[in-house]
Amino acid sequence: MDIRRFVVIGAAASAFYLLTASPAAAACCDHSKACCETPNMTCCDTANDAVAAAVLIPQVPAPRPVRESMIVWFQRPVKVGTRVLFGKYVIEHDNTRMARGEPCTYIYAAEDRQTPVVTFHCAHLDRPRGQQASVTLRSLGEANGMQEFREFQFAGELGAHGFPVAR
Repeated sequence: MDIRRFVVIGAAASAFYLLTASPAAAACCDHSKACCETPNMTCCDTANDAVAAAVLIPQVPAPRPVRESMIVWFQRPVKVGTRVLFGKYVIEHDNTRMARGEPCTYIYAAEDRQTPVVTFHCAHLDRPRGQQASVTLRSLGEANGMQEFREFQFAGELGAHGFPVAR
């Protein structure tokens, strides 16, 4: 037998062994630790168990879509840059446009998704993972209730997209 084939077969067998739990560990630990009479029992201690370490694969969050959008309804006038928006809009963020150096955020009137009413390069902000889509506005203290657009975040997203601040 060729030595290279032997090495490939050996590597595949080792990987299979490391990625499958032993029947004893599975039988014990699949029962919500009911088998554990003391915290030091082998089936309860997975900290130093190579098989358990190989089986417990950390969850990697799914990558975000390249383009995401949300529908918002501004019930009061909202200032976004030099524009004032009122009513129903679609906020869209596109990572491909951002990678090309183009404005990554487009805001469209809900009834016309062909021509954006506002575009801008967002500022990425550290925020906890959002459970639902959100938009953050700030009151300008005006009699007409005018608010200023500050940031938006998609559901499940870690971080938010802020409107760039003039310096």
